[in-house]
Amino acid sequence: MNRDEIPDVTTVTLQTMEALSVANRASTAAVPGSGGDTSRAAMIDYVMGYEPLRELWARITPEAVRDALSSAARIAVKAGVTTSPENENADTLLTMVRAVLVSEPDHLIVNDPPQGPPRTPPHVFASSLAFDRLDPDDVTLRVFAVLSVLRTRAMMGQPGGV
Repeated sequence: MNRDEIPDVTTVTLQTMEALSVANRASTAAVPGSGGDTSRAAMIDYVMGYEPLRELWARITPEAVRDALSSAARIAVKAGVTTSPENENADTLLTMVRAVLVSEPDHLIVNDPPQGPPRTPPHVFASSLAFDRLDPDDVTLRVFAVLSVLRTRAMMGQPGGV
């Protein structure tokens, strides 16, 4: 990740959209019926090794990673994904997003949390993943890859990424 740049809002937005788009291309290319191993693990590995995504991850800012993780989790939950046995961080993010969407279905996740019982907004957890300098960037990329694959599989009629 590019931790040297202090991005403006436009840069963060464009990088977030690019990350979601590239991950969508990668996870769609790895979908069942594409001729190869279509297990979730194989699809996640495919997305992790997808060169355009790896190139983007080298230059993306943590702010855009935070927004991409939050958006990917929200899209996955709205597509029917409920859990992620492959990755504890992805599972935590999905759980947090579900809690917000249950209380306020149209909540944007990136804004302040809705009124109600205290809880950590998913965006705060996504920030900790994106800005953590102790974890290698591949750890965060794997969370994003898992969410992308689960979302793609759910949108193709395999809820929960089964």
